[in-house]
Amino acid sequence: MSTKPFSFEIDKLLPFCGLLRTSYVRDRSKFIEFSPLYEDGHLEELDKRAKLVDDCINPKSLTVRMKNNTKTQGEQFEVSLIYLDKIERYVDMAGKKIAVTKKDLGISELRDHCHGHNAAFVSEGLKTVKKLLAPYLTVLEPLGYSKDVQTGLDTLITTVSKNKTEYNGLLNERMELVNDNIDLFENLWSYMNDILKTGKTLFKHDSVKVKEYTQTEILERIERNIEDSKSTGTPGTPRK
Repeated sequence: MSTKPFSFEIDKLLPFCGLLRTSYVRDRSKFIEFSPLYEDGHLEELDKRAKLVDDCINPKSLTVRMKNNTKTQGEQFEVSLIYLDKIERYVDMAGKKIAVTKKDLGISELRDHCHGHNAAFVSEGLKTVKKLLAPYLTVLEPLGYSKDVQTGLDTLITTVSKNKTEYNGLLNERMELVNDNIDLFENLWSYMNDILKTGKTLFKHDSVKVKEYTQTEILERIERNIEDSKSTGTPGTPRK
């Protein structure tokens, strides 16, 4: 299997390129003043290489399937949160008649996993909840934890797990495309890496701008953007 020429996740390459491109366009005159290599055609070549990578990572048919899967998973996490709210209330209503608590069920942690789109943890966590509640059905069913609710929970557990498996299959399909076209990634990264190196040289003594040409700083900006998207309710990318 071919190895990608950069150390971070594939999904971050194009966002990385986008942030770097913004800084490069702004500072282009400095680059051209430094070397004629950055004159007309250099930016266009960067865009061309980025598009080839985008076409490889996000072929239309695969992208549509991944978006649909992600949307479905997001809906399932919302449904999971509704089930957790109901179960939490049933446990409250049962009180000391049952020997398990909300903490035992891990409801708080499960909510975090729903918000974090961690399908594997959600599926297994819901299984655990159902198993822990099983000995107390005679108490819980009259409170509203009915056969229909239990069946719905079973269906939810199955579909969350199924869709996660499908998503991982799509990721593997995309990774095969990446491995088959690793030269495209090498070509783009070599171009980006050259801009990074020159940018750090040009702005070595500018504590603000030099960060925009530092790999770790750019990756941190990408991570912040991802977290901001989650906090504003924008669907995130399911985790493996």
